[in-house]
Amino acid sequence: MLPCVPLLLALVGLAAAEVADIERQAVEHRRAIRSGEVIVQCDYHNGRAAKMHIWWDGDSYRQDVSRGNDRRDVRVWHAGRHLHFSDELGDNGNRLVASVALANDRNHVGFAEPNDPRRIGMATADFLNLVHYPVDEFLANPARKNTELRQEQQAGRECTLVTITRVNGASVRAWIDPQRGPSVLRMEVAVDRPKGQNVESVEVDLAKDEASGFWFPKHAHTESRTAGKLEREEDSTIEVVSLNQPIPPEVFTFAGIGVPVGWPVSDHTRPDIDRQLAWDGRAVASVERAADTARAATRTNVVYLVGALLLAAVASLLLWRFFSLRRTT
Repeated sequence: MLPCVPLLLALVGLAAAEVADIERQAVEHRRAIRSGEVIVQCDYHNGRAAKMHIWWDGDSYRQDVSRGNDRRDVRVWHAGRHLHFSDELGDNGNRLVASVALANDRNHVGFAEPNDPRRIGMATADFLNLVHYPVDEFLANPARKNTELRQEQQAGRECTLVTITRVNGASVRAWIDPQRGPSVLRMEVAVDRPKGQNVESVEVDLAKDEASGFWFPKHAHTESRTAGKLEREEDSTIEVVSLNQPIPPEVFTFAGIGVPVGWPVSDHTRPDIDRQLAWDGRAVASVERAADTARAATRTNVVYLVGALLLAAVASLLLWRFFSLRRTT
C-alpha cells in the first residue's frame, strides 16, 4: 500500500483496508506482459461488430480498427506522440476520409488512445471503453473501505473470491484462479442507481500462450444490467499472435502502417507550421515536396519497367537466335 493512502483516507473519515496478495499477483501477471500482438473480434448485442489488430511494446501502442472492407482507422501512441490514420470509402468507392493527424498530448481534442489488451478481464467495461480503466482500477487499488476473501468455485475452477467495498460505495467481486496466473475469471461491479442497482460484469475463458508461459483471455463476455434488465452486452474473441516477443519498431511508424505517399498530414505537434503537409514516403513534408517525391518514384518505376522489358526482349532475341542456329546445324 502506498504510504500516503492511509493518511488521505483517514482525513476523509475512512479506514484503509488491506489489499490481498492475490490481487497484486493477478495485476502483476498482466503487467509482466511487456509486449504483444493480438487480434480482437468484438460482437455487440445490437448486431454491430468491429475487428481490432493491436500491438504494444512498453509504452508504445498501435490499434487498427476495421469495420468491413471500406473503413480503416489506425491509432498509435509512440515516442511521445499520437498518430491517427483514417481511410474510409463511400458507397461509390470514393474516399470520404483520407488523413493523418499527429499530436504530442495524450489528451489532445479529437484523439483517442489505442487500447491496452492487458486490461481485458481486469475491468467490466466493453472493449473500446477499457482505455479509461488502468489494469489496477479495481484490483490492487488501496482506495477501499473493506476487503473480504473466501474460496468459491467459478466455471468449475477453485477460485479465491475477493469482495471489495470501494470508497464510493461500489461493490467489486472478483473470482481469481490462483493456478493460472493468477488470473481473474469473473468480475462484477455493483453500484446503486436511481433506477435500481447497476451491475456490470466480465467473464473470461483463458488459454496459455506456450511460447511465453502467460495465461491470457481467449474470450470475454461483458454485460451491464440495471434492476436486472440487460442494457449492454459484448462478446470478444481474442487471438494471441505473440506475448513478450520482440515487436519490430517500424510497426509504430508511417511506413509500418502503410500510409500512402502524398497522404495529407495535420501536424499538431508543430503549431508554427501553417502550410499543408503530406507524407512523402520518408518523412512528413510540404505537399509540393511530397508530390515531387511521388513523381520521382513513378519515373524511377517507369525506368525500371522499361529496362526490364528491354532485357526481356534481348534475352528472347538471343534465345531465338541460339535455337535457330542449332536447327541450321
